[in-house]
Amino acid sequence: MDELGIGHVISAFSAVVFEHGVTDDDLADRLNYWIMYGILLFFGISVGAKQYVGEPIFCWPPPEYTDKRYKRYINHYCWVHTMYEVPWDQVIPSPENERYINDVGFYRWSTVFFIFLAFMYRIPKFVWKEMKLFSGINVEKIVGMTLETANMEQEKREKQLGHVAVFLHRWISTYSDIPTSNTRLKKLRRAMENFFICYGKRRSHYLVIIYLFVKFLYLANVVVQFFIISAFLNLNFWSFGTDVIASFAAIGEWVDDVNFPRVALCDFQIRQLSNVQTYTSQCVLTLNIFLEKMFLVLWFLLAFMLAANLFSFTKWCYQLLSQRKRTEFITKYTGMIPSGSMEHLVTEKSLKHLVRRYLKADGVFVLKMVESNTTDLLTVDLIRQVWLQYTEFCKDHLPENTEFSRMENGIIKRTLETDI
Repeated sequence: MDELGIGHVISAFSAVVFEHGVTDDDLADRLNYWIMYGILLFFGISVGAKQYVGEPIFCWPPPEYTDKRYKRYINHYCWVHTMYEVPWDQVIPSPENERYINDVGFYRWSTVFFIFLAFMYRIPKFVWKEMKLFSGINVEKIVGMTLETANMEQEKREKQLGHVAVFLHRWISTYSDIPTSNTRLKKLRRAMENFFICYGKRRSHYLVIIYLFVKFLYLANVVVQFFIISAFLNLNFWSFGTDVIASFAAIGEWVDDVNFPRVALCDFQIRQLSNVQTYTSQCVLTLNIFLEKMFLVLWFLLAFMLAANLFSFTKWCYQLLSQRKRTEFITKYTGMIPSGSMEHLVTEKSLKHLVRRYLKADGVFVLKMVESNTTDLLTVDLIRQVWLQYTEFCKDHLPENTEFSRMENGIIKRTLETDI
């Protein structure tokens, strides 16, 4: 029964932390709101179990209070009251107010602190989830519909991807400029447009701005956590890991008795009839042994996430804010399409028109999300359907004397005619 109960707890924890399903983000995002969130939540639960189920503290009782009940009382009292640390080569100060200069007490809040850090990784995910609703398109649904075609027959796959392309076309035609009567949303969007100065007031880039803002939040979250942990532990957490590495390199070991004291002193009072006796008990903080290792692991995780988020933010800025990179992305996948399967020829000018005038920044972003969460084969098939939808749009809406229709002697040539 106990094993079954533990199994249910683990399953429930996994279900909450590692949610399954189609996503509309990339690996770096999932490292933040899945992996880091899960690890910190695990740290919080582990510390909480040690505090409330195990024995986080053992105190040395006075000789006259050796009974188990007295020991338990002293342990509980010292756990919930502030303790202090005095170096072994120093005498305990007689004035009580001088004893608490090096007070020890952060460990009591460790469970809440780890859980707080965990939920900080969910904030950018929440912002992305709420703000993308105003874009007029369900990116997650587009990715999911594309992913569903992985095991379909070719004919069914083309039909479903054709539906996806039609949906994208309707969105591009209707919602690309994000019209809204919501004054607050307009102000928020304007603020984010001003934040990304390099983007200015261009249109059809709402999703791009929101996603890059979320990427920035993930990066800022890691930086802020370094400062928060430094304040919580009352040390410079930025150099915490490097100090440990230097200690191992110098003496081959690392024990931090200053920031994570194993032994602390606790003053408690016992009322005896008409007088009150003050006792000082020496306590072993076994919990600090675990906290020391947890914060060391956390430092390396934060250092890795800082690098990963910085790289991801820079990469997405470069790929989404550069027209050349957006065009190269579409060119890459149109070049992988078998020539016999294209209804119309693809030229450099037509691709530029497709990217700059039809898909624009948000349209390319949606296709990049499909690429990030599916396979190259599915991305190629979807872009082929988008191209076919685009050429139909051009035939119906562009006059014959436009630059697009004049390309390559009337760019929209049928493959059959070319073969002849």
